[in-house]
Amino acid sequence: AVDCPGKIYDIEEFYRPCHSEGGKCIMNVKHAVDVLFGEILAKFGDCSNFEGGDVLVFLSGSAQITDCVEQITSRAIKENMPFVVAYPLYSQMDEKDKKAATDKDHRTGLDCMTDGSHEYSRKVICSTNIAETSLTIDGVRFVIEG
Repeated sequence: AVDCPGKIYDIEEFYRPCHSEGGKCIMNVKHAVDVLFGEILAKFGDCSNFEGGDVLVFLSGSAQITDCVEQITSRAIKENMPFVVAYPLYSQMDEKDKKAATDKDHRTGLDCMTDGSHEYSRKVICSTNIAETSLTIDGVRFVIEG
């Protein structure tokens, strides 16, 4: 017998249909960014209803991850949300950048987009789904998965 102690958390699932092609649901970057800003940040991101916790976005590869980080950064600037900082996380990255992405206290972004001290800071980690089974990232409260 194997004993695997762990913590149990209540989970709420919210289905947001994605774009479909030929009857198959295609999780694209724009959909993930729209769900992030339209659902998570709109409901839990401002000072009147802020709930702590970071966001983990699962994507299919490094190209989608890079695109998603760029779109999140661009939209955060456009919507005057400097406290939203996106990080990529995939196997080919430098170890120091991987550590920054998984360190719950690192909140400046890899390009130092912010000083990381905003009280409503929200870290968004864009990763491949390998992180589902091989990695625990402290502080994650919201997950967007295709």
